[in-house]
Amino acid sequence: MIYEVFGNPLLIFAFFLISIFWILVVIGLRFQEVRFFRSLTGNGETSLTSLGIFFTFLGIFLALSNFDTGNIQESIPLLLESLRLAFGSSVFGLFAALSLRIFFRPLFTPASNSDGATADDILEELKNLNETNLSVREAISGDGDGSLSTQLSKLRNNFQDFAKKVGEDGANALKSYVVLPRG
Repeated sequence: MIYEVFGNPLLIFAFFLISIFWILVVIGLRFQEVRFFRSLTGNGETSLTSLGIFFTFLGIFLALSNFDTGNIQESIPLLLESLRLAFGSSVFGLFAALSLRIFFRPLFTPASNSDGATADDILEELKNLNETNLSVREAISGDGDGSLSTQLSKLRNNFQDFAKKVGEDGANALKSYVVLPRG
């Protein structure tokens, strides 16, 4: 019965292998604490798709290697049989990967991250960050005596006063050394 449906022992093997791998990944989703399953489920969808693509290329290879251009009438059924492997395994591999991603992974993936943080925890942390940002903003551009902008303004005024004093002292010192003719 199975042979009549699939028609190719290699296609049966491809479906069997992809099915076994899919079952292992679904079981692995439930038992994430086991290292083997954690590794397996991390790449489940990619591996299932890759298996489908592998059997696709194998089917195309077999189709082209069995094709005889000298006897096209007899080569066409062999070509179609090998292409059935190619496309059947691709469709099944993609279906397995999509069903895993859409239906099974959401069932077993916890809503919170591995640290146990919830949406409320994230909201609280964002509020704390916002308060910190407001404090930093106030420290930089606030009106208080301790703000960075006020301190920079005072520093600029001190440098202007210093430059004025140095200029006056230099002029006075220069006057004491230079005697101007009286006329």
